[in-house]
Amino acid sequence: MTGDVNIDERVAETVRTVDNALPRDLLRKYEYKLTSGSAEVHGATQWTWHRAGELRRFVSLALLIKFDGSIDLAEVWAGATHGRRFTRDCTFSRQLDIYRLDSELESILERAIDLANSLTDDDLELSRPFDTGIYRGKEADAPEDPSGGPEASGNEGEVPPRRRRRAPRATEEARERRGFGAQAREAREAAPAPAPAPAPAPAPAPAPAPADEESSEDWRA
Repeated sequence: MTGDVNIDERVAETVRTVDNALPRDLLRKYEYKLTSGSAEVHGATQWTWHRAGELRRFVSLALLIKFDGSIDLAEVWAGATHGRRFTRDCTFSRQLDIYRLDSELESILERAIDLANSLTDDDLELSRPFDTGIYRGKEADAPEDPSGGPEASGNEGEVPPRRRRRAPRATEEARERRGFGAQAREAREAAPAPAPAPAPAPAPAPAPAPADEESSEDWRA
């Protein structure tokens, strides 16, 4: 039990160290807002930022942290999306030295931001069968998702499908008004009314009790 606690503490300490070293001034300079911070996505810890506009641009940083707290792999992605069309590219994928986080994070994130800002509508070569980036009927920033945001699954800005409402069952009267069950209705109207049930026969009267012979002779005497 103690070993598990120590592992969790080392991983959490690395996450805090990376979070403190993020180049927030650089992100504010290019108007990138936090979409999700240090969210667990498929076993990795991921941060995602976006910039709203005609194209929704995004950059993300994902870390695979080992049990001893070291960073086994770091990946940085940059892309953009507009409606059903999008694109995304990996700009960095290798180990990251935790003792050089300040300089390395600023360098690799600035490179990703430059790529995301350079994308145009013509670069959106991939497509989905649904629109994205639409919230309450107009182009807007989608609300933050505590699970890691839509970019975590590779579907940037994905709007979850609405639930389909099940149509209520029509009553028999409504079905007949629409023409369903007409034959059954005609059969009911043509059928004669059922005859009333006969009254039950009265119960037979009980037989008289037999006379007592001894009592009759005493009476005659």
